[in-house]
Amino acid sequence: MAGKKGAKKTVGKARKGDIKKAVMKLSYVQKDNGAYAPKYERVEDAE
Repeated sequence: MAGKKGAKKTVGKARKGDIKKAVMKLSYVQKDNGAYAPKYERVEDAE
């Protein structure tokens, strides 16, 4: 972690800015092969 100059820290944050995390619901769906896949649903009326 040391020596990265903090540049890497900002990458994920900048992208998440335009997507409101409050209106996205994350749920895990079990697939046929038994694996779990993350599924994002958009919740419209969540304030």
